Amino acid sequence: MEILVSYQMYIICIIQFVHFLWYVINVRKKYGYLLDFWTYVLIVYNVVFYFLLYPFAKSTENENFIGDALSRLSSHVDQAFLIVTVGYIGIWAGKYFYLRNVKLYLSPDIKIWKIANPFKRIINSKNALLVLFIMFLPAFLFVIKEALLSQNIFDVRSKLGESNTERPFYNVAMSMYPFFIGAVGTLYLLRKKIKYLFMFLLLLGFSFVFGSRGAAFTAVAQVLFLYVGTRREKIGWLSLSITGIVLIVLIIAFGIMRGGIDSLDNKNILFTFLYGNTFSDLRDFAWFLSYWDDELILGKTYLSGLLSFIPSGLLDFRSIWSLGKVTTRFTGLTEGFHGGLRITLFGESYINFGIIGVVLFSFTFGYLLESVNRRVMTFISRDLLVDAFAMMLMSIVLFSIMITASFFTLYVMYMPVLFLTLCLVKKEAKPASNYSYP
Repeated sequence: MEILVSYQMYIICIIQFVHFLWYVINVRKKYGYLLDFWTYVLIVYNVVFYFLLYPFAKSTENENFIGDALSRLSSHVDQAFLIVTVGYIGIWAGKYFYLRNVKLYLSPDIKIWKIANPFKRIINSKNALLVLFIMFLPAFLFVIKEALLSQNIFDVRSKLGESNTERPFYNVAMSMYPFFIGAVGTLYLLRKKIKYLFMFLLLLGFSFVFGSRGAAFTAVAQVLFLYVGTRREKIGWLSLSITGIVLIVLIIAFGIMRGGIDSLDNKNILFTFLYGNTFSDLRDFAWFLSYWDDELILGKTYLSGLLSFIPSGLLDFRSIWSLGKVTTRFTGLTEGFHGGLRITLFGESYINFGIIGVVLFSFTFGYLLESVNRRVMTFISRDLLVDAFAMMLMSIVLFSIMITASFFTLYVMYMPVLFLTLCLVKKEAKPASNYSYP
């Protein structure tokens, strides 16, 4: 792949970010929302940060976090960025085709709602939600116990990750815990009962000992998004920006606590934001590309993801070809526990099927994401917050298309929810299909 010179890359960064800002402003002007779900996904899942942090991905300051690999990485940052740019354009193309009512073979209108409906029914059923929590309580208590017994209460992930027998309990807990935080937070927004606020804060507090930033902050972001959506014009850019900055600082601070206060040394929060491991997707993708032999994997990580309901200790194929194992094996990060490099939203499709895979997968992702976006915003406009939250969970389905590590979360969440829905919850009528946004 021919690499452009740096100033051309900076121009591409600016164009893409200006386009993103134009879209956000346009949503505010036309519909009164600060953010729609499309914007939320691009921000919360780091996609926008690919462009914001590109100038820092080559910096020698990264040596503090990746060591000697820096000498190999810098020559591949531009390659990683161009691949990401192709993928980013692809998801917007998918959105465009959806808005133009181009009928594809995907038929998302029916299929996506069928997956979201059981979550809505479980949340609306007090007994079913409680039963679901009790089902997962042993896994939650096990992780909390191990965290309290570990040397660093915030880094139980590393301890359990090294054990093939204990890691599945941790993965199950991490997959489901954010759902309960988001569910009770949504119920509080809808019903304004103190018991839901208490449960939200209690679950949120315990999530920190799980050692995963995602368990706490993804759920908080979901509830915050619903709150901002219901307030519409009552919340301005300044308030939202300050809240976003506070959340980012807290995420970075939690990462520092997980690594131990000594990991901060003389570095400040801004330094950690620019060069740390929280928003390092583009740098990590370049890191992987610098060691990769350019031989396409041809779907092996996707097959491993589809089989993620089988523990890797029982299936050698998964031990070799899961995305986390692939990224750590190629880059030599095999000593001790390492969850794998985050190679951006588009990295897995690229290493499996090349640039054609990036185009096809990103287009499909954008097409389906716009379908979910329309439903989420329509439900919010009608104050159907449980419906909106359930539909927001469909982002897990979409991310399973792009990042196969999400398949495990999808299995853990959906199978028990579907079982309880069939056993405990009465069938509801399908909602009206006139989605008026955008």
